[in-house]
Amino acid sequence: MANVQKYTRGAVGHLGKHYERGKDDKGQLVKFGNQDIKPELSHLNYNLAPDRNMSHSEFVKQRTSEVQCLNRKDVNVMCSWVVTLPKDFPKENERDFFQQTYDFLKDRYGGEKNVVSAYVHKDENQPHMHFAFVPITQDKKKGHDKVSAKEVINKKDLQTFHKDLSKHLEKHFGHDVGILNEATKDGNKSIQELKRGTAQKELNSLKIDLQAFKD
Repeated sequence: MANVQKYTRGAVGHLGKHYERGKDDKGQLVKFGNQDIKPELSHLNYNLAPDRNMSHSEFVKQRTSEVQCLNRKDVNVMCSWVVTLPKDFPKENERDFFQQTYDFLKDRYGGEKNVVSAYVHKDENQPHMHFAFVPITQDKKKGHDKVSAKEVINKKDLQTFHKDLSKHLEKHFGHDVGILNEATKDGNKSIQELKRGTAQKELNSLKIDLQAFKD
């Protein structure tokens, strides 16, 4: 349903071009891995965040200069949630789904002042939104704001994210929209964890079958 990644300054520019469907020096769309982008549908993409009139890198540089931010290359200055539209969700309510999801994310991570962009991509297999933001929190000891992806995207945030988003959307639409599933009901799980869980179920089933055979 949704997953989050953290990025350093070196990755922000490349990501921005991908979100905006920019092209590289060879005139090819900037993408990651084997993404199946359909350029003929790219005009349907849209950004729910305010138009910053500057690049992603410029906005991140500006926002991080307004708070405490360590001047190191390994500091994660941007986080990005990718939220995918549930497959059975009514197409006519698609934009409302992403608008409500945007509002939830915006409020959860410090307001619109921290939002870099929120591009909805409709030119891939399933519509999804890239919600990019600068992870800012208050330094409890010193009282000022600082950049800290580790503190913003912590274990508690990951464990409660899907449940909180599900409640927000259910309240708006009046019914469950299918956010919670095997991968999300207990918080964000990695692919490895899901595979381990499936393998354990198969092992338990095999033990039951073997015992029945012995009996």
